[in-house]
Amino acid sequence: MYSKKYKIGEIPILELGKDCIKDQPAPLLIFYHGWTSSKEIAADFGHILYKSGYRVIIPDCVNHGERTEEQPRMWEAGKLFNSIMRTADEFPQIAHYFLDQNLTDFVAVAGVSMGGIITNAILKNHPHVKIAASMMGTPCLCRYAEWVMLEGIENLMEASTNFYPEISIPDERVIQSILNQEADAIDNLLPDLEKYDLSLTPEKYNNRFVFYWHAKPDPLVPYTFSADFFERIKDLPIAKQAKFFGSEKGSHLVPIKVTKGVRGFFEHYYQIYNETGHAPQEELFWQEININKKISIQ
Repeated sequence: MYSKKYKIGEIPILELGKDCIKDQPAPLLIFYHGWTSSKEIAADFGHILYKSGYRVIIPDCVNHGERTEEQPRMWEAGKLFNSIMRTADEFPQIAHYFLDQNLTDFVAVAGVSMGGIITNAILKNHPHVKIAASMMGTPCLCRYAEWVMLEGIENLMEASTNFYPEISIPDERVIQSILNQEADAIDNLLPDLEKYDLSLTPEKYNNRFVFYWHAKPDPLVPYTFSADFFERIKDLPIAKQAKFFGSEKGSHLVPIKVTKGVRGFFEHYYQIYNETGHAPQEELFWQEININKKISIQ
């Protein structure tokens, strides 16, 4: 395995891959980390996913990692949605860096939590993405933003004490002021968020294979948003290749076995695509994966 850090323009990048693909053409997987995380923290996902044979690229999202002097607070919801939109807008710059050098002709996208939301935004606006996976994210961006605006910010504050105990929660006297400030910021962003909301245009799936995984007890990105959405679109021919898997157990963390399942999903798809030159047939593809037990959904 090799790993290296560099910048594409102003975007800090961590690249992981098998030694045999270093500086050679290979399928490209751009993986986006979660809110208040960084490319280094997300390297745990990269170390699993690179074994699929893809060149795994993990950028620091806007307002994160090397791109900020101070880690964003969990409850800074306005900054969260700004990060989602601006990071999604940077996708073409990263993809074309490799496409233009003939280092890939196959682009895939994946992410966790905020990164899963970014993945859905990219799917909406970039039809050349071949395949994608979203863990603990949602395609329902506007509905999620409205939930955060009305009640979710308090969940983010509570989660902060669990994820980052060294960060002190604001005094009760100023909490309401923060809630109002962040709610106003989200409200102002709602018209812009529609451009990135895949659930508003499910036809944008365009028969692409997309793997979703979400734990029902998730307190930060409500499971029901995605579950309800997929219940509505499951019979649309253009979206039948988007599969949603839920787990009765868990929280907002992704188990290692699920990430390994996603690795199998990417590996299996690219193998079929590389052998045949086209996407696999829907009914056979998911059946083969289940038979081969390459994806664990529990």
